[in-house]
Amino acid sequence: MSTETIFFSYSRDDSEFVLNLAKNLRIAGASIWLDQLDIKPGSRWDSSIEKALKSSNTLLVILSKTSVGSTNVLDEVSFALEEKKKVVPVLLEECDIPFRLRRLQYADFIGDHKKGITTLIQALELDQNVASKLADVTTDISVSKEEIEEGKRIKRELDAKKKQGNEKPEEKVEPVEEKKENQAKPEKLQEDNNKDNDLPVKKSKSKAPIFILIGIVAVAAAALYYFKDDIFKNQEQIDWDLANAKDEIAAYQDFHKLYTTGKYSQSAKDSIDNKNNREDDKAWLSVMENPTLENYTVYRDNENLEVQKYKERAQDSINIMTSRAEQMAGDTDKDNLAFKVATDGNSVTSYLGYYSNQDVLGNHKAEALEKIDEVGTLGWLYAGTASGNEVTQKRVFEVKWRRDGEFTKKGIPKEGDIVKSLKSVYTYRSFSNNSVNNATRNPTTIKSGKDAFVKDAVQVGGAVFVQIRY
Repeated sequence: MSTETIFFSYSRDDSEFVLNLAKNLRIAGASIWLDQLDIKPGSRWDSSIEKALKSSNTLLVILSKTSVGSTNVLDEVSFALEEKKKVVPVLLEECDIPFRLRRLQYADFIGDHKKGITTLIQALELDQNVASKLADVTTDISVSKEEIEEGKRIKRELDAKKKQGNEKPEEKVEPVEEKKENQAKPEKLQEDNNKDNDLPVKKSKSKAPIFILIGIVAVAAAALYYFKDDIFKNQEQIDWDLANAKDEIAAYQDFHKLYTTGKYSQSAKDSIDNKNNREDDKAWLSVMENPTLENYTVYRDNENLEVQKYKERAQDSINIMTSRAEQMAGDTDKDNLAFKVATDGNSVTSYLGYYSNQDVLGNHKAEALEKIDEVGTLGWLYAGTASGNEVTQKRVFEVKWRRDGEFTKKGIPKEGDIVKSLKSVYTYRSFSNNSVNNATRNPTTIKSGKDAFVKDAVQVGGAVFVQIRY
């Protein structure tokens, strides 16, 4: 990026900021062009600016309340956009950003200079070397008051010339060198000639005072032309200044009604549109911070918003959330019905059927487990001998359902599994000494083909013991 030229477009009221930033960029290694620094004495201002603008790769436009109202700045921006150059807005203060610049990546210097430098580096896509140097020099460089005043003077003169149009510079008239014999005593020769012709002697006078007077008048006329809007304000100008001072939608609307075809009519309309867009963006951001069905609906039905860029998106979100709510209501009804079927059966099998049902919400799973503990028999038993991850000998159960993870039917049962009995066997009320306690045998058996819920599982060597509720 340091080999590409950055052209500065700005208002003279922002000269202090611009001079400081331009010097910082130049010291960091960026190639910049600034009229105050780079128009050489004696050069034609118009051709210098045009040449610099055409040869620059990037236009850096400083946005402030004065610059967005400057015809010169807007002309330079329009040229850069039409020529497909990179345009980087620098937001110096709150102002009405021109429409063509609103979607561009910009640097934000409002309030926090450090943040401004960071966003400027990103927007300009400065290379790492220049970026690091820029971050360093920005704390060291400052522009003197004399430099600022001189810069404003140069900018003021350039702006005045731009308003006058492309005028040819006055050609300097070099005095014609007379012959040496005529230079000796020109008055004497004239006097002798007059004597010969009997004419009175008329001494020549210097024309310098006349040229000085003409120059003074020309400068005064240029100044008068440049400041005519400030000196001879008409009623429209006065009302426009008042509208800008209030900087409110209502003020711009009132102005636009009075001057629908006036000089600032379009500017007033742009200000209204800009502020309406900002109000809309603010309202939508509030919705995004808490995207509920109610907030989407409030935004959609907000009659106080003149602009609603996001109304269609809000309606889409309302439709989706309403549909989901209806679906959830239907799913809840289906889930409640499935649990009612389980409670009507009131058995371990019916509750396990609900607990493992993947087609319902499962809002009553905790209740189902409680019911299994209420109606089921709890017992320990030897479930076979394991080898690796499977039970390979004397297998009593096959794994039917597992809450998470993959499983095989021959897998070693674990807590939370639902298993199916492969044979009818007795269970025991306790487990000790690495075996089931035969002295505490339950009077009932788990029958072949019945489902059970694994409450615990212990593996001693290759032997697998499980506690089930059946």
